[in-house]
Amino acid sequence: MKPGPVPKIFDHLDMKAAIKGILVLGMVLLFISGCSQPVPDPQISLYKRLGGEKTLVAVSLQVSRKPAMRKVIAPDQARIFRQRLSEWLCKASSGPCDFPGRKEFFQEIELNPEQQQQLLQALEEVLRETGIPETNQQELLSKLSNS
Repeated sequence: MKPGPVPKIFDHLDMKAAIKGILVLGMVLLFISGCSQPVPDPQISLYKRLGGEKTLVAVSLQVSRKPAMRKVIAPDQARIFRQRLSEWLCKASSGPCDFPGRKEFFQEIELNPEQQQQLLQALEEVLRETGIPETNQQELLSKLSNS
């Protein structure tokens, strides 16, 4: 079968340019939609968005296993470190924990400023590795620094 004549309304269009324009627009829309992250629901607490107690305990365990942290934390202090870290993360994320804030955490665990920085870097690494959405990561880190 032979295609029929092109309707008169398309006579003035350069079809190659139109196809290129549609492809470029499609790629731009695909890029924009692929790069956007879901907006967190303000009704759901950060604690729940992070995955609750299970996730925070797992994050604390992974942080304690980082080489930089293994040098800082004495083996007999590892359990209390993990417990206090998960409680601090819980409190900072508006979870059902009643642990004091940042200052008290660092005093109890006895971390100097350099070790505190190592802890925060290890925490950032673990949050990235676990696949927690970046918006939730940033919100938690912000709350930790202000707690």
